[in-house]
Amino acid sequence: MSNEKFVRYSSDTLRQMPSESDWERASAMTDEEIATADASDPELAGMDDAWLDNAAEVVRQHTANSVELDPEIAAYFRAQGQDYRTLINDVLKAHIDTHNPS
Repeated sequence: MSNEKFVRYSSDTLRQMPSESDWERASAMTDEEIATADASDPELAGMDDAWLDNAAEVVRQHTANSVELDPEIAAYFRAQGQDYRTLINDVLKAHIDTHNPS
């Protein structure tokens, strides 16, 4: 079992994070240089055009709910930032995944 810890970010949080990409260098690359870089990238292994043609975007759907939380729990999550509702949702999903593996 791996001890890796995964961190989930909301799309709003990701948009606010500074880019670490070197866009100037990337835009100067030729198609051949890009293909060579892609071929050596282990994260892209198996992701060819056929895979991309069958890929689908998954949009999470939410249901509006009202939940009563203990004051200290609500304060803790609110202190985490404006995306605290997403964090609460992620914590609940992790609990379900841990206790109901499929």
